Amino acid sequence: MGDEDRGTRWVVVPDTDGELTGTLATLEEVLLLLQPVDESEEALPNAGPEELHALQHVCMRLFAAEQSGTAQLYGADGSFELVPLHFFQLLEEDLAAVGRAVAQLGTALLPGGDIEVREALRRFARHGQSREDLVASFAQAHGVLDLAPDDDSVLLLETLAPERGRVVLSQAQDEAYHHLTERFLALHPADTLQRFLFRGR
Repeated sequence: MGDEDRGTRWVVVPDTDGELTGTLATLEEVLLLLQPVDESEEALPNAGPEELHALQHVCMRLFAAEQSGTAQLYGADGSFELVPLHFFQLLEEDLAAVGRAVAQLGTALLPGGDIEVREALRRFARHGQSREDLVASFAQAHGVLDLAPDDDSVLLLETLAPERGRVVLSQAQDEAYHHLTERFLALHPADTLQRFLFRGR
């Protein structure tokens, strides 16, 4: 069965200079650590082989999109270079499975949560990063990938996906880019650097 028969969605994501890929790679490491050692063990609900394989599919498609290149975008006045965008397809079922896994990790942080999951999160949290911060980064990454399509993302997809090289956005494209990136920024409300990169101010 081809992907077109399994429910795919075009997604638009900003070029994060490897941050998004790195976050998903850490999520993969956490899920790998939680997999059963042999058939005598049961997989953790919502964080087992199905969710791991879904995440690996997502990672492969994201990596392929990042490696394929993208247009160098400039605002409508042509004076400010914008964060590039990547366009690629993901299976709806893969997005849903990754969402389940992230939710499961978050549930483990509640009182009485799974000790094995909490330990796995502690192991992969960076210096100065709490387990809660780590799960929040996973949720943000999934949110970027799972951002619901709208008129703005469709316009950018249809007009920019085939482009390469320097592209000065039309007024309509510039407005759509502004609206779309506001949705990305809403997922990182405290990150002033991200706002500067998208807006130049």
